Amino acid sequence: MLAYEQIRFGANDSPTCPVCSMTMRLTRRVPHPLYGYDYELQSFECRACGLEVNRSADIAGLPHANDAPVIAPTAMP
Repeated sequence: MLAYEQIRFGANDSPTCPVCSMTMRLTRRVPHPLYGYDYELQSFECRACGLEVNRSADIAGLPHANDAPVIAPTAMP
C-alpha cells in the first residue's frame, strides 16, 4: 500500500486581518503563476470587513522570499 501525504502549503493558517483584527479564512488556492508548482497563490478573506489578502506559500507554508502579502481592494456597495 502506498502512503499518501497531502501537501498543505500552509492552508491551515488563519492570519489576522490588518484592518479589523478578526481571523481571515482561506478562500482560494492556485499554483503560483510565476514560481510554478513548488509555490501556490493563496487568497484570504475577512468575513467581518470583507478585506482580501493574497500571498504565496511554499510546501512548508512559508511565503516566497520575494513576495509580500498583497491587499486586494474590496468592492464598495
